[in-house]
Amino acid sequence: MAELSVVLQLGLLVLLPQLAGLIVTRFVRRATWVAWPAAAIAVFGVVWHQGLWVPARAAVERAQTRCGNWAVALGFVLVVGLLLHLAAGALFGLLARRLRQRRSSRRAPA
Repeated sequence: MAELSVVLQLGLLVLLPQLAGLIVTRFVRRATWVAWPAAAIAVFGVVWHQGLWVPARAAVERAQTRCGNWAVALGFVLVVGLLLHLAAGALFGLLARRLRQRRSSRRAPA
């Protein structure tokens, strides 16, 4: 991800996981509210690993000096990102469930 612009990188790390959560709740018929944060966390983990961890590890192997601060910084990004996507995914999942229940209650005959 080093060659991508910063805006595109943030979009991949922030918006793509939440979009995956939305898609899961839309296309899986009996998805619970837990499906959104689970999908968001899974996609964030894959994007983080392939976009940040692998290139950083390769850069460290090419570098002359060996410093472990990159691992600490990327670990912090991972933990904060996972917590962010857990909270946002749970919120959006609950909102989606509430909207689905309202729609189904309007359709049901009284």
